[in-house]
Amino acid sequence: MWMVAIRRSGIGTSTAALRMGVVWPVLVSLLLFGEVPSVFQSMGIALALVAILLVSLSGRRAPATAEGSAVPMLLATWVVAGACFVTLKIFTEVSPAAEKDALLALIFGTACVTSAVWATLRRRRFRRGDFASGSVFGFFNVTSNMLVLTGLQTVPGILAFPILNTGILFATGLLGVTVYGERPGLCGILALPAAAGAIALMSL
Repeated sequence: MWMVAIRRSGIGTSTAALRMGVVWPVLVSLLLFGEVPSVFQSMGIALALVAILLVSLSGRRAPATAEGSAVPMLLATWVVAGACFVTLKIFTEVSPAAEKDALLALIFGTACVTSAVWATLRRRRFRRGDFASGSVFGFFNVTSNMLVLTGLQTVPGILAFPILNTGILFATGLLGVTVYGERPGLCGILALPAAAGAIALMSL
């Protein structure tokens, strides 16, 4: 869904929709598990949402590169990303930590079967480079989810997810400006200090 959203609305807006999924696990942590942030942490969460909104505004000018409305796919990306985060949060609350590896094996095993079936139905041929790039991407994806599950054992979800998503926005935005020479515009530039401030406040 995220890849389709990128083609239809550009990387900035689609990534913001993905990261806005943080709203769901924050609500679950607050309403179901009684996690209450401090005043400074609440300010940090609010500033994190501002940073994500600024990234979204900076990406609006990116031209669509595929036919079709971007709005349904952006909404779907937002909901599904949030559901993924909620799954990790609920797992850490109701399941033994020792079952973490089994959860990751189930998640990525399901992804493997689903992708293989989808590729077969669409008659896609795999190339050697697909396995190499997919393995690299998969390694970092598995590692990141493992680190998130480990972090949730010590950091409340109401803080862990905003810190994670804001940190990713800050790192990718900074990388784009300093390494790839991207010019994100005023909103994109303002998103960087907003993200940094959000991380600082949530760490207090």
